Parts: sequence; C-alpha cells; structure tokens
Amino acid sequence: MEPGSDLDRNIGGPLLVGWGDNVLVGGRKHIAPEFAVTALYWLTDARLQEAAELPSAGDNSYPGFVELSPTSGLLSFLLQPSRHRLRLIQHRRAGCASRRHRV
Repeated sequence: MEPGSDLDRNIGGPLLVGWGDNVLVGGRKHIAPEFAVTALYWLTDARLQEAAELPSAGDNSYPGFVELSPTSGLLSFLLQPSRHRLRLIQHRRAGCASRRHRV
C-alpha cells in the first residue's frame, strides 16, 4: 500500500491493528443511509476483504481489540447505544475464514 493512498471504502470510526501476520480493520459499515453495522475486514495488498458483520446498530464506531495469541483475541463493540458486547474471536487466515465465539 502506497503512503497516502485510500482504501476502496469508508470505514467509520476505524480500528486498525496488526494481528499475528495479518492486519485487522474494523468499524462502521453503512448498509443504508440511515443504518450501519460493525464490520471486520482483513487488509491485504491495499484491499479490504470482509471477514464478519457483527450484530449491531446505531452508533457503532471505534471497536476495540486485544490480541491474546496470533489466532485469538478479544473484540469489544457496541451492540446498540449503551449496550456493549465482548467477544472472543479466532481466525484461521486461509482464505479469510474466521470463527467467532461469543463470550
């Protein structure tokens, strides 16, 4: 990815974090002008590849992430205003497969 280049879409309130040998991107994804959800992506060669769309609504920017190992981590995000969700997430990066487990 060239310095100063843009991604192929807007990610509201983004999370950008290295996870093992990968780069995880998360944030608001607009489904319709008045509706958005939290989504997770892998950043590969300056392109976003969607990994998961999380159950969420309303103000869902700024997810948080803590790496526990190269294949598991804790993800926090807003389920809806004033309701937070914490999930243990795991990935097997072959073909962008991901497994999500609710804590």
